[in-house]
Amino acid sequence: MGDDDGLGLIDRLLGSIHMIRMYSEHIRKSEGPMNQRLNITLPEQTVRLLDRAVPKGQRSRLIDEAVKRFVREKGRVNLRKQLERGAKARAERDLEVAEGWFALSE
Repeated sequence: MGDDDGLGLIDRLLGSIHMIRMYSEHIRKSEGPMNQRLNITLPEQTVRLLDRAVPKGQRSRLIDEAVKRFVREKGRVNLRKQLERGAKARAERDLEVAEGWFALSE
């Protein structure tokens, strides 16, 4: 076995390590995001509501869904406000343009 064989073996080994790492990253990404443990404090009344809504083993799922729904709704409300502000900001200009068109057609 010469030096070339040793280098070839190292190249194949490094290639295999690269493939394993890439496969591991692919599997990890396809499994979805990793969960992270949080320590949160809630009012007793909220905990009682949580206990009535779902079994103790399902709390995380409910909180996950509630947070996602809250963020989606907040995004919709913010978008609606931005659209309203934009419409009000452009209203005067749009009225002037419309008046100009009506003046041309008379």
